[in-house]
Amino acid sequence: MCLGVMAKAGANLHRAIPHVWEVPTGGITGLNNLVDPDEISMPVHHSLNQTVLSYTTRTCLSCIKNHLEADLKVCTQCKMAYFCGSSCQKEKWSRHKLVCKKIRQGSDLITFYDEMPKQMIVDTNGFLPFDDAYDNDLVLEDGQDEADYYDDVEE
Repeated sequence: MCLGVMAKAGANLHRAIPHVWEVPTGGITGLNNLVDPDEISMPVHHSLNQTVLSYTTRTCLSCIKNHLEADLKVCTQCKMAYFCGSSCQKEKWSRHKLVCKKIRQGSDLITFYDEMPKQMIVDTNGFLPFDDAYDNDLVLEDGQDEADYYDDVEE
């Protein structure tokens, strides 16, 4: 549900992919590994991981085609998972249904947006393109753009 709240509120979910600390077997202490949850031992965490990846990268949850390669449709329930067709949706539904309704319940708690905002697209390293980056610390007045702000400061 928290994921649905965060997504509907417009949070940047690019770093919200769930990971798990795995303690190695064999008695070795002090060596913990950060791992992605797997589909067998942690099906809910894995489904959350895949849904967040689909949402943040705008790729098909099943075949991983991106928004440039296919006409993606968003899941009508959670509004986060993307699919390129009904065959991909049917293939992944058994896993996606583990989190779909809970994400929707969380997003329904946010009432100040009518729909789920789209995530900004990131590059292959997970960073927002430089052109889309902006300074959140600026206090701009109505109608003032960032270039005008810096011109005013220098004077």
